[in-house]
Amino acid sequence: MSATTRERILEIIAQLRTVTVTELSHQLHTTVANIRYHLEPLLAEQIIERIQPDGTSSQRGRPASRFQLSEKYKPSDLPQLSSDLFSILMDTAKVPEDRIHMISQIALKRSEGVKTSGTATQRLNQVVSYLNRHAYRARWEARRTGPEIRFGNCPFALILPAHPELCEVDRSMIAELLNAQVSTLECYQPYTGIPAVCIFAIKSIKV
Repeated sequence: MSATTRERILEIIAQLRTVTVTELSHQLHTTVANIRYHLEPLLAEQIIERIQPDGTSSQRGRPASRFQLSEKYKPSDLPQLSSDLFSILMDTAKVPEDRIHMISQIALKRSEGVKTSGTATQRLNQVVSYLNRHAYRARWEARRTGPEIRFGNCPFALILPAHPELCEVDRSMIAELLNAQVSTLECYQPYTGIPAVCIFAIKSIKV
């Protein structure tokens, strides 16, 4: 009974995109209390998420919370599509020089329209901010030999084993954003137990 009810709840949310507890109770012909009972484990497992009311409703009283599928739960074939497209792209580069050029072009595209300015510290902060908008969980640290940029997350982890060239795309992108010499000290290695971290050494930032 419980599993079936929860499956129906997920089906309805997928169809309607967002729903309230009352709407679910009407759809399933059950009580609001019963709906809340089934929503709690779905929220705890991060299968669904609550959308807080924005307060713009013209109805009296507090607007009802709405629920939607979480990004984690939404079905997606994007990693496989990305892997396929990257494979096709890299297969067109038959010699090492062409592959280097292709990687550079991808890095340029990913940093397109992003300009950094100011002191070296300001530019590092701007690059870290840009990287974090793209899920890298990046930070930079000062070292005796120069600053280092560290990634706490690899956005490409799902396809990295098949495409290790993506680490070089990241290095080239940082070099482009900082207008600096950048070398890779460590790359994330999926499925090895090594922490999800990439480290890049920065030299000669041109201000």
